[in-house]
Amino acid sequence: MEKTIIEDGSKITIDVLRDLRAEMVIKFKPTVEEYEKASAKYNEHRAIFEKEYLVILNSYFDQILTDKNGNTVKVGDTITRGKRQYRVVDRSLQIVFGEILNNPRVWVVKISKEGTINPNARKMDICKMDLVTCGIVK
Repeated sequence: MEKTIIEDGSKITIDVLRDLRAEMVIKFKPTVEEYEKASAKYNEHRAIFEKEYLVILNSYFDQILTDKNGNTVKVGDTITRGKRQYRVVDRSLQIVFGEILNNPRVWVVKISKEGTINPNARKMDICKMDLVTCGIVK
C-alpha cells in the first residue's frame, strides 16, 4: 500500500508527503517562534515565583520540622530513631491533585553500621508526628 489516492484523484507519494511537511514547517515557523517567546517569558516569571515560594516553604519547614529536642531538622542532618541512624535527603509537603495537605515530612535514607549510605538506598518518609520521636546526631 505504497500509494493512496485522494479526493482529486492524485496519488500521495513519499515525495509529496515530504514536500507538504516542509511547507507546513515553513508556514508554522512564526507560530513556533511566538510560542517559544511566550514560553520563555512564562518560565522566567515562574522561576521568580518558585524562588520566592521556596524561601517561604523552607522557613515553614524550619519552624515545623523539629526533633524531640525542638531542633530544626534540615537536609544533610543525621537523625536517630532508636538504634538506627538516617540521613535527611529532602523535606517536603504532601500534595494531592495540586492541593497541599497538612502533612510535612522529611525523606531519609538509612545509614549502615559502617556509617555509609547505599547510593541505591530506598528513601523513607518520616512525618512530623513521628519526627518528634527522633533526635539529631551532633
